[in-house]
Amino acid sequence: RSDLPDLADERGYPFVKLMGERHALVGLDSTPVQGWSHYVVGRLGARQLRALARVLEHPALARRTVLLLAHHGPAGPSGGFDWNESGLLDAGALLQTLRHRPVVLLHGHSHQRFWLRARHGRPHLIGGGSSTERPGFWEVTVDDHRALEAVAHPLR
Repeated sequence: RSDLPDLADERGYPFVKLMGERHALVGLDSTPVQGWSHYVVGRLGARQLRALARVLEHPALARRTVLLLAHHGPAGPSGGFDWNESGLLDAGALLQTLRHRPVVLLHGHSHQRFWLRARHGRPHLIGGGSSTERPGFWEVTVDDHRALEAVAHPLR
């Protein structure tokens, strides 16, 4: 159950879980795209992005670093939009919503494991990578949205 259910849509997104006094997990759903492209591309939609903005402005998240979770990310390993490695159709709108906010974005979809460090108002973007094609995981230690360490651990 979300800690801020009044800000969620009928499907429960954005899902918010307050973690201690310094962090919050916020989950988004980028997968409701219909048709042949289901899961190949993603979309958050204007309604979910407006709800996300309300969540990020909520007093319960003041002075917290938000760990934002989504299936599709706004960029691939190159740092730009990539049909195969990001696929989020409204990536620009998401990045605008997150601009200058205390957020670290963790996402899947890409089969590559990568970390694009924060720059120019854009948050850290951490792509989880494939757990089957390139087995492994990230170990992320977050002090705040500026001070974090991430170590990729490949499994052999």
